Amino acid sequence: MDEQTFLLQFNSLPANLQREVLDFIGYLFQKHTLEKKPEPAKPIRKAGTMPGLIVHMADDFNEPLEEEFKEYMMP
Repeated sequence: MDEQTFLLQFNSLPANLQREVLDFIGYLFQKHTLEKKPEPAKPIRKAGTMPGLIVHMADDFNEPLEEEFKEYMMP
């Protein structure tokens, strides 16, 4: 579409539609000319920063599990 045809069609639109066309052109211009912002770096997780969140731990948590897994273990 050449400039003359565009202007002819644009000028034949009612004022409210001309405003919409101009808004859309502005939107396209912003979308394609603005640089994309880099995403912020994710914070590095550090062990031990949330103490007290494990409410219950079995008393035998550190005990060996040999009996429970005996049938799966190789002789």
